[in-house]
Amino acid sequence: MDCRAETCNGADDDCDGRVDEEPVCGELIERRCTLTLGWADNNRGPLGASATWSTCPPEIRQMGGDVRCTSTRRDGAFVRLDLDGDVDGNDLLAFSLRCEDADFAEAARWIQGHCAVFLGHADNNQGAAEGSPVWGACPGVSSSAAVPRCTSSGFDGNFRAMQLAGDVDENDDLGLAWICRDDEQPARAAAAQASAEVQLAWSAGNQGPGDGAPTWGFDCPGSRRLQVGRVSFPQACTSTRGDGLFHRLDLGQDVDDNDDLGVALKGR
Repeated sequence: MDCRAETCNGADDDCDGRVDEEPVCGELIERRCTLTLGWADNNRGPLGASATWSTCPPEIRQMGGDVRCTSTRRDGAFVRLDLDGDVDGNDLLAFSLRCEDADFAEAARWIQGHCAVFLGHADNNQGAAEGSPVWGACPGVSSSAAVPRCTSSGFDGNFRAMQLAGDVDENDDLGLAWICRDDEQPARAAAAQASAEVQLAWSAGNQGPGDGAPTWGFDCPGSRRLQVGRVSFPQACTSTRGDGLFHRLDLGQDVDDNDDLGVALKGR
């Protein structure tokens, strides 16, 4: 066998009995995949599987009006989504994941088709425990009616809206997971899952950092109260950590038009 340096291709290139280790897929996922977060007020976002959310894609963001979106820039940094109005039961959230690489086209197609971001919401502290393998019906069939609710990027590049429940405030949780699966190549899926992570952050008072920030101002996962003059603003961040489990983002107060969400896609 012609042994060579390991690459992200599902093969044991370096003849050590392992696939895509080190982890070689992390840089490809960070640099060639785009994660887009969509939000909509008044149920105005697209329903069902949709290829677009407002102007995303092909544009990388749309920050005005009742339907907004923002996309990672293939650099591992955060992008920010400014919310509008009170965030409640007529609001929608969704993710899409798209991967393209002319030099590694098969690997990019495989990642988009076998890895997904799962997003959950729970009112009244009914979310799954930290590190749970499930969030309501997820992973599996997404649910917008049950408590807790969940959705995913769906392994196909489309958006799937999740309707939030009730007033989103200090007793609400978001859940986040990065899951890769392939029944025919389980080792490849496990390596891709371990090689990347999604970070989801929240900040009150429009105090989230701008696009391109390497962190949300502190280590993720974590939380803090940012002191600005005499006022302190809660902030929190969670990370998928490469383990395929759900990790909680506990919101610290009522979520409204003074709040930001941030998202980053990073190789590990």
